[in-house]
Amino acid sequence: MRIPLPLRRSPREAAAKVPWVRARLRRAPGLFAGLALLVLGTTFLATALPLALDHYQDSALHQILRDTSLSGRTLLALPAGPAATNTLPPEQLPPLSDVSATGNDPGNARSVLDAMRTVADQAVADVGAPIAIDRSAISYGVHSSAVGTEVANPAGRPPLPAPDGVPPRVIMGWQPSGMLQLVAGRLPHDPVLQLGDNGVPVVKGTLEVAVSRATATEMNWTVGSRIVLTGLKTPAPQTVIVGIYANPTAQQARNLSWESEPLLGAPHLTPDQNRPANYFWRLEAWVPPGAVAALSEFHGSQAYWWLPIATDKLTGRQAPAAAAEINSLTAGDAATQLMTIGQAPGGLTVSSELGHELNTFVQQRDAITPVITVGVAGTAGTAAAVLLMVFGLAAERRAEELALLRARGAGLRFLLSRLLAESLLCTTPAAAVGILAALLLLPSGDLSTAVLFGAAVWAFATVAGVVRAVARRRGAAATRSDVTVSRPSRRRTVMDLFALVLTAAAVVALRQRGLGRLGQGGLGIDPLTAAAPVLLGFSGALLLMRCYPLPLRLATRPTVRRRGAIGFLGLARAARTPATGSLLPLLALLLALTTAVFGQTVLSGVAAARADATVKAVGADGRVETNGPTIDQRLVDELRRTPGVRDSATVETDPQLAINPMAGTRVTLDVVDPVPYARISAAVGLGPFDPSQLGSGTARPGEPIPVLASQAAADQLGTHPTNLVTIFGPVTVRLVGVLPTTPASPTGDFVLAPAGAVLAVEQARTGSRASADLVLLRGHVDGAVVRALVNASPERDVLGVFIRAELQATLDSTPLPSGATRLYQAAVVATTLLALLAVLLSLIQAAPARAALLARLRTMGLRPRQGYALILTEALPVIALAAVAGSVLGMVSVPVLGAGIDLSQLSGAVSGSPADATPAAPAIRAAAVIGPAGALLLLAVLVVALESAVIGRRQIGAQLRAGDGA
Repeated sequence: MRIPLPLRRSPREAAAKVPWVRARLRRAPGLFAGLALLVLGTTFLATALPLALDHYQDSALHQILRDTSLSGRTLLALPAGPAATNTLPPEQLPPLSDVSATGNDPGNARSVLDAMRTVADQAVADVGAPIAIDRSAISYGVHSSAVGTEVANPAGRPPLPAPDGVPPRVIMGWQPSGMLQLVAGRLPHDPVLQLGDNGVPVVKGTLEVAVSRATATEMNWTVGSRIVLTGLKTPAPQTVIVGIYANPTAQQARNLSWESEPLLGAPHLTPDQNRPANYFWRLEAWVPPGAVAALSEFHGSQAYWWLPIATDKLTGRQAPAAAAEINSLTAGDAATQLMTIGQAPGGLTVSSELGHELNTFVQQRDAITPVITVGVAGTAGTAAAVLLMVFGLAAERRAEELALLRARGAGLRFLLSRLLAESLLCTTPAAAVGILAALLLLPSGDLSTAVLFGAAVWAFATVAGVVRAVARRRGAAATRSDVTVSRPSRRRTVMDLFALVLTAAAVVALRQRGLGRLGQGGLGIDPLTAAAPVLLGFSGALLLMRCYPLPLRLATRPTVRRRGAIGFLGLARAARTPATGSLLPLLALLLALTTAVFGQTVLSGVAAARADATVKAVGADGRVETNGPTIDQRLVDELRRTPGVRDSATVETDPQLAINPMAGTRVTLDVVDPVPYARISAAVGLGPFDPSQLGSGTARPGEPIPVLASQAAADQLGTHPTNLVTIFGPVTVRLVGVLPTTPASPTGDFVLAPAGAVLAVEQARTGSRASADLVLLRGHVDGAVVRALVNASPERDVLGVFIRAELQATLDSTPLPSGATRLYQAAVVATTLLALLAVLLSLIQAAPARAALLARLRTMGLRPRQGYALILTEALPVIALAAVAGSVLGMVSVPVLGAGIDLSQLSGAVSGSPADATPAAPAIRAAAVIGPAGALLLLAVLVVALESAVIGRRQIGAQLRAGDGA
């Protein structure tokens, strides 16, 4: 009896009966979970990247605008008037005509407030987006001449403070009184006004004013004190203090009303314009609103409106548009519209430094962004290689299954559709979670770019693995192609040559025009130059694959003649690695190492440039100098004894030394004690020299004094003795050496002379020796302690303190460069982690085959230590070669790519101006080269040790029962 055989079903018919995707997910849940986790992480990083860029730029912009001057975050509106076109000084501008009331009208306060508020509202209405005015913080008022009116000493009263014999000057000003908190007396009453000879209101009788407690204390005033004003064209009104109000607290001082008129809060010492070395007190007294119309009596009056900009609402993307709006308000169409405001005579003119701040921000951002792109491109390339490695690992696990389906008649379209369904079910939820998590953790106004980046990674993760798996199933089953015997096809050769040509073009373009390119939108990103480090790593991987068989064969030869079989067997298995599966691990490792090494050199170059900038700015670890004649010797001794100071040197300077009076050039003569000064020069690396070059510090009569000089000063001195006229007296000097720089004058031309010889000339001429006007400190200088000593000195007003560590901290915290540095560091860390993941994947990929081999060899007497050596010999060659090649490639990329990368904007600027940014270039450091490669090798050894320990005797039976599938 014939038993009927079951009908043969096609794979398509079988798939219609079997839930393919659900069955596959149940078959390998761990593999799909790992893929989903990797996709989640990569989509999160891709989505978070543009959000992090926006967030760091917004934070940097907000910090810059918070730290800028008042004019950099506000609009100052002033009446235009006919005098404004003549560019007259503020004191000559006309008074606010619409509040020129006469008499003592209680409604004056309301009329002034209404008029000023109306003008403010009309000005705010003319401000366009994206500039937004914070209406709740608008400040306005009227004050008299900014120069002020001299105050004389009244008869029978204590003398007024006059530090250099210059009498104080007072400004009369009005602002709404809501900010004043009385501590004594009352608020002033409106004065009686009358028309003067020129038709301008003047005060008749008494003018009542109020001052702050700090002003009253400094001027020795109390309630009822009379202020005697001098220098007015009309007879000065009787000015009496009737009220004293509290000084603003630290929090209140940030209020725009106080910040715009700081003299209302406390008097300030101001240098005299005619004699800058002399100082005088400037103060401001508050007058009632009824006196506003008469303020022109005090050398002119000026109305003003401070319009605070809501800077926290500005974003980095809005900076160019905001700068354009500011330009329009100050000198464009909006400025013309402000001229039509009827409540102010002639309209308003607006000024602000915000446009400059925004333009500076945009320039610095556009200069920094291409540098960040290099790090991001390297991380993206490494991530793509790691993703492909994961897909390759998944495809290898399913190679037999897909080959069987293909043998049973499954078409490529059928496989593509089924695999794509699996991939979609795995990647779509993971990508959605990653994108959503990034959007929630880093909220930003512009989400489209972030979602686009995340969607691009999701599409790549969904399609790449499927295409790779299906592409390997095309045609007949290919024979095994080992890495040492495979010969690349002509198509592969052409593709390799194309990659090399593209890399060469990217490098040439980068060196010629840098990372940025000018386009219609300004400074943008050139994809070719930005991808140069990635292309360099890719080309290195291709070349390494071509050269890999040679070192492997050379390493195999010594093992052939040795008695043991472990080395030969391990290297033989390494040589049998499939050529198709070796490129991606090598590519991932090379990209990661190249990016990590190059990134570390970039960061090292930035750090070196910042350190160099601080040294050149300060000249030592601490610097105390004076604008006056000398520094008190007691302060010098206290500075030397400051905790943490290991060395100090005093310097006497002549800043205007003319070597050749006919040439008109001036240099600085630095008179120093050679021994301590030479120690500081050597410690900070600024022109180190042998102190014996300057002799013993004394010179015999008639013998020229040995000096060191900068190159420009040396050219003027020549090789023969030169007579110089210094502030210490006439001296004859002889040039004994040239220094590139020196701590006392780190940025200018100088002549360095021994103190003993030069000051002996002064002592012989005047009978006394000059004291130091500059003190240099070396060691762990505590800025707070040094400033406390300086503030306790009578010379505190003319002393300047500069601490290198504080300047370094300032540079490190500069908003844009510091944020960009952190992003670059994050890119380097991410790349390093991806490289470690690539090592793990390359070891995991061959783990099943090694487990089967070790289990079988254990049955033949293989000891555990020999198993560890076997796995290490098999796995380590490709990792070691990639580590060495990646480190070499990273070092090569520094001179190859470094010339086209400008890091000056990342290094920051000591003066705060991008134009003064310190030149910087990538700098090779041993730790940057050895660190990443060493970490990879160490990880490989640890993984191999763990793998050898796991594959124990308990797995022998399982592996032997598994058959020969491995």
